[in-house]
Amino acid sequence: MRNKNKAWLLLISMFAATIISGAPQLWAEGLPDLLSKIEKERFLMKSDLQERQKLEAYIEQLPSYSLAIQGEFYLYYQNALVRTGKLQESIDARRKLLAIHEQSPVSPSFLRYSKMLLGLAYANLSKGDQSKPWLIEVIQDAEATGDYQIAFHSALILGDVYSGEKNFSQAFASYQKAQAMLSEKMLPNNKKQQGYAWQAEMNYRTGYVYRHMWRDADAADFFKRALEFDRLTGNARNIKYDLNQIADAYYRLGNFEQAIVYYKQLEESLQQSKTADKGRHLDFASSMVNFFVKQNRLDSAKIYLEKAQKVFSLVQSTSIRIRYFLARSNYSLLSGDFKAVLENCQAIEAELTEKSWAEYGSEMLRLRAEAYYGLGEYQQSAELFERVHQLYLERSDHVRLMTAEVERARFDFEAETLKVERLMQDNQFKELELKSEKDKFRVSVLIIVLALLLILSLVAMMVIALRNEKKLKFLAEYDALTSVPNRRSIIAFGEQLSDAGGQFSVLLIDVDHFKNINDSFGHAQGDRVLQYIALVASSFCSESVRFGRLGGEEFLFVVNSDAENVALSLACSFSDKLKEKVVGGIKCPTVSVGVAFRSELSLSFGKLLEQADEALYQAKSNGRDCVKQYCASEAKQLFDQQSNSTAV
Repeated sequence: MRNKNKAWLLLISMFAATIISGAPQLWAEGLPDLLSKIEKERFLMKSDLQERQKLEAYIEQLPSYSLAIQGEFYLYYQNALVRTGKLQESIDARRKLLAIHEQSPVSPSFLRYSKMLLGLAYANLSKGDQSKPWLIEVIQDAEATGDYQIAFHSALILGDVYSGEKNFSQAFASYQKAQAMLSEKMLPNNKKQQGYAWQAEMNYRTGYVYRHMWRDADAADFFKRALEFDRLTGNARNIKYDLNQIADAYYRLGNFEQAIVYYKQLEESLQQSKTADKGRHLDFASSMVNFFVKQNRLDSAKIYLEKAQKVFSLVQSTSIRIRYFLARSNYSLLSGDFKAVLENCQAIEAELTEKSWAEYGSEMLRLRAEAYYGLGEYQQSAELFERVHQLYLERSDHVRLMTAEVERARFDFEAETLKVERLMQDNQFKELELKSEKDKFRVSVLIIVLALLLILSLVAMMVIALRNEKKLKFLAEYDALTSVPNRRSIIAFGEQLSDAGGQFSVLLIDVDHFKNINDSFGHAQGDRVLQYIALVASSFCSESVRFGRLGGEEFLFVVNSDAENVALSLACSFSDKLKEKVVGGIKCPTVSVGVAFRSELSLSFGKLLEQADEALYQAKSNGRDCVKQYCASEAKQLFDQQSNSTAV
């Protein structure tokens, strides 16, 4: 059963318990690195076989490591053995793990875990008499010390053992004990996903019991519930087991249409799987052989029979091997190869144990009877058919005699299940079983999602609107090329100063011979020159000094100062800073500057700009690359400085 391969799910928590208990960690080179990699990156391994082979390479060196490392080695190794079908070897590994834990100072929980693994190993090999004592001891010890997770999983495994022995009342009793621990001790302290996982396990096991009781319709329902919970937790490995059991249940019910749906889902899941679970592949291929044989489709059955033959030698599980031989027998029977049927039945008999005889013996006898009938040996065939009939009656009587006891145990189990369901509802761990509940949940989620989308849309629209507003404000006040205030913005600042009635200056700037740059080097180079000039001018700006672009190659400084020499000094410094600079591979052009000072408070800003323009005209007339201040008397020149001067 699927839980028999789940040992690795508890590895991290158990290993943490080892560290807490103070077990020594003598980390040397080699093996510890591998163990760390398996713990952290196990899903990066190409296969379980690769993991097992890597571990086996260290077996001879193992005695040189500390007991703590040896214990961790066997913890991973026994799991790799199970996952690659080496069930008998896993018992030896788990015995060594238990022996190490009895010698080393590990936590009691870890020691119980080792004993549970040993009980699980015997259960894997259908050795119930050897498995049950270990599991019962672990359950009693774990319950007494409050280690409910170990007790819970041990009770589940014990229920599986009883189920395999057809002791259904004891199976339900074990599952009831597990459900009681789940509802009273475990669910209140664990997360939603863990609750889903445990519910998946309980539904799967219930379905398995009903399967053994020949109640396949009930079994299919419980397996589907397990599938639903496993999909909620994303447990890919368990999903394969669920799909296989659902498909097999529908196959036994004769509902081939539903069976093929789940078989196909299982096949897709196996193809996508990264792990080399040969037992699962063999079991699936055997099921498909039986499915197509039942429909008289020998060609399709042959394809899956060939797939099964490729992996058969790699599988040790007795029950899976028996199901493979049964599938081969069914195929041979349909194809008329009656001798092959008898050979396969002989192979089945070699694999059968006292326990597995109860499950597969009657089917093997039926196939032999059919084969002898096909070979014309009617006496032997009749005797075998009589034995099959007798076994069927005995099994029917057994189930009928146990029905009352089983129903009582089942009633107690399902009552405990209702407690779990109510608890999960209280903690919002709904099973989502009924369609109406699913619809309500989906509608609620849809409403929440739509509300969130609406809120997000409104927030996004507000953010976009704010960004657009900022962008529009920037475009309205700043020049797109140079990122300095545009004509409208710089003039508005000047008019604001003018309206305030103070004294200030304006510097009108024109880039000398700028047209030649555009004509000779292109407009892109011209744009870079303008951007550089604006960047240099911005370094002179402050609260009292503003700079902007009027258009083309014309710029304007507005200097809020009642001292004329401040504006003149700024003009000279700005002009000098541009000289001898290289922009984009060419020499930065010089500038001509016209300065006007507002000495009369009645002078408007527009008139002040005209004065600065007249001064700029004088600067350009005098050969450019100079600064000129406006003077009312054209005969008097207050300031005449060439571009290479350093003083006015």
